[in-house]
Amino acid sequence: MQHRLLKNLNVSLIGVGCMDFSHDCGQVPERTVSIDAIREAVDFGCNFFDTAEVYGREMFYEGHNEEIVGEALKPVVLATKMHLRTEEVESGKDFCAIARKHLAASMERLQTDYVDRYYLHRVNELVPVEEVAERHAPQEPLVP
Repeated sequence: MQHRLLKNLNVSLIGVGCMDFSHDCGQVPERTVSIDAIREAVDFGCNFFDTAEVYGREMFYEGHNEEIVGEALKPVVLATKMHLRTEEVESGKDFCAIARKHLAASMERLQTDYVDRYYLHRVNELVPVEEVAERHAPQEPLVP
């Protein structure tokens, strides 16, 4: 499998979006089938896997997808996403503390102490993304 640099990360040209292991299109596979599929992708040279804390919330529970990915993988390039609820970004709240709490929970489910890429998952339409970026951008890396 070919790789390329994503800033300073050497990632496989083909990555795996893991959302369907917890919800969305069609029937969700059995947990063991999902884990086997992730491990088979690694065997083919894939090292970039994308998940989010909200994947699985509708059918199972929040964090379901990260748990599957965490059970299946060691070591790879991991990307996960934080989902901010409206009440979490109201003025006066410490965004960095909120982000650290989300990140710590994600890393626990992923069974890791490090995430390579951490994104803001979808824009909350009630909170302008510019406001979140301007008011809440951390000045240092988020370390729980």
